[in-house]
Amino acid sequence: MPSSPQELLAAAQGLATASTEPLLRAAVSRAYYYAYHHGRVAVQKELPLINALSVGGVGGSHEQLITKMLMAKTPRWTGVAYRLRELKSERVTSDYELDSEVTLAKACQAVDKAKEIFNLLA
Repeated sequence: MPSSPQELLAAAQGLATASTEPLLRAAVSRAYYYAYHHGRVAVQKELPLINALSVGGVGGSHEQLITKMLMAKTPRWTGVAYRLRELKSERVTSDYELDSEVTLAKACQAVDKAKEIFNLLA
């Protein structure tokens, strides 16, 4: 059964109450993917001309989404792009930098940032 961005947020919120670092890392990751998938849908819906552009050579699909948001050149989209890039960086730290500590506070901040991105796009 497919998942929705809202289910990813619910998972992130549940994981962000955990007391073990692996679950807190998972919370950061799920929060990021909630924001990423919501942003992807918003770009497809609201920026169809920009979404249709090829931005090859600027990184993977996640960085390309951020680039498309920046191409809109509005305060709203720029703000979302920078927040999403920040959250992506936190996700990379959580997923790949196992020597970095991920705390309950960091997990909760990631969930809050993901909700903030949603609210900016709502």
